[in-house]
Amino acid sequence: MTAAAKANPPTLGEILHGSEYALTIFSVKEIKALKLFDKSGKPYLKCLATDKDRPAKPEEIVRQLYLQKLFTHYGYPKERIRVEKEVYFGSTVHEKRADIVVLEKDTRRQRWMRGDAPTQFSTRQIASIIASQMQPTISAIR
Repeated sequence: MTAAAKANPPTLGEILHGSEYALTIFSVKEIKALKLFDKSGKPYLKCLATDKDRPAKPEEIVRQLYLQKLFTHYGYPKERIRVEKEVYFGSTVHEKRADIVVLEKDTRRQRWMRGDAPTQFSTRQIASIIASQMQPTISAIR
């Protein structure tokens, strides 16, 4: 790989090209705010919830854009957000982790969502699910 290629990681559009993910519910400003960087010749981004470097794969890009919307548009503080959190069904941990977890303000109970098909969620749906008064321990989205 050339030095120029390492200095310029692929764009979000190039990473998402040919995948099932779309950015249609995000504004141009939100998309441009997500910064990619090169790490060992591969594109990475900084997780907005954990500040950890994460590979810039399509699912991760969409997750970060949803996190950004939760922080900037809906005003959720970083302390109430968890990423890749285990989910309990009774006393058993489910085999898949929740992509994004929003802890309730005073009780630390969880609202969570799996992002297997993130293009199916509108911003309004996310806000509605997070704000809903459904079962307080688990609110699954599919």
